[in-house]
Amino acid sequence: MIEMYSVTQITAPYFNVKGKIPQNRIEGGIVRGNETHKFCTTTALKEWIPKPILYEGYCDSFLWWFDNCVEEVLLVEQRLEDPILGFFGHPDFILKIKGNTWPCVVDLKTPATKHKLWRSQIAAYTHLAIKNGFGPNLSPGGSLRLKEDGGHPKMDYYEFQYGDLAAFISLLNWTRWLNG
Repeated sequence: MIEMYSVTQITAPYFNVKGKIPQNRIEGGIVRGNETHKFCTTTALKEWIPKPILYEGYCDSFLWWFDNCVEEVLLVEQRLEDPILGFFGHPDFILKIKGNTWPCVVDLKTPATKHKLWRSQIAAYTHLAIKNGFGPNLSPGGSLRLKEDGGHPKMDYYEFQYGDLAAFISLLNWTRWLNG
């Protein structure tokens, strides 16, 4: 049986390859991301949770976007798998966005700047969504960068590119080779 790896497990080692981000900022970003993420996903499930006081702006940014842009929630953080390629992931959301014909993958982000690696992450989640019955057609998904000040978030759409998926699969194969 093929060993399964998570999308996060595959991509995480490459977010700070050049060491430009100080460790204390990484650790703070993890806490911020986890707290904000918990609020947003719980809210999307129509459950109540208090806003984390330190990250209230990010939560307000999400609430504005969710109320104004989301038509329907199809999936929140559920495990999707591709047993043939040997990976799984928990996309933050698969949603129908107002005005779009098909659903899309949306991944929450709290950093102010985009990271190139997010493209391979979104491609992997999009692949999993299609493999698990949310396709065959999906609207472009992307990363939703929430604003610290509560302002309108920035949705960075990614047209699904086989090159982005190939980059992810290369990292997956590299990880499998290193651990084999």
